[in-house]
Amino acid sequence: MAPNKKARTGQRANVTLGVTVDRIIDDAASDSSVSDIDLRGAIHMLGQIVASQTQRSNVAPTSSSQPGDSTGSRVNRFLQLDPPLFTGTNPEEDPQDFIDEMHKTLRAMHATETEAVELASYRLKEVAYSWFELWEDFREERSSPATWSEFADAFIDHFLPAETKAARAAEFEILRQGSLSV
Repeated sequence: MAPNKKARTGQRANVTLGVTVDRIIDDAASDSSVSDIDLRGAIHMLGQIVASQTQRSNVAPTSSSQPGDSTGSRVNRFLQLDPPLFTGTNPEEDPQDFIDEMHKTLRAMHATETEAVELASYRLKEVAYSWFELWEDFREERSSPATWSEFADAFIDHFLPAETKAARAAEFEILRQGSLSV
C-alpha cells in the first residue's frame, strides 16, 4: 500500500499510532482484566504526554548570545539575567545601583555600546521611561546613536540629586584619604 499524502508531510506518526492503538485495543479485548475504558484512558494520557514533550522540544533555546542571534533571543537572554527595574518614582531606588547592576548584566551578555542603551531602556518604567524618551528625542538631533557611557552619565545627572552626589564624593575622599595613610 502506497503512503498517502499525509504520511509524506510528516504526519506518518499519527497514522502509525492509530494502527498501533487499534492493535493494542484488539489484543487487550481478549484479556478480561483490562477494561476497554481503562485502556483508552491510558492511551489518551500517553498521547497528551507525548504531545507535551513534543511541544517542549520545539521551543528554541534562548540562552545563546552569538553575534547571529535574533533580537528576540537577545531580549529573552537579557530578561533571564533578571536586570533591575527603575521607575524614578520610588525614593528608595538608587540610580547608581541601577546603572551598576545594569552594567554587570550587559557585560555578561557582551552587549555592544548601543545595544546596552536599548536593553537598559527596556527596564525603565513610569517617570524614568518618560525621561528616556525625551532624552532620546533630544539626542536624535545628533547623528550618532547613543552609547552606554553617554546614557549612564545622563541618567545619573538626571536621577541622582546634586546633594547626594556631593555627599558621595565627600565620602569617597574620606575613604581615599584613609587608604593613602595606611
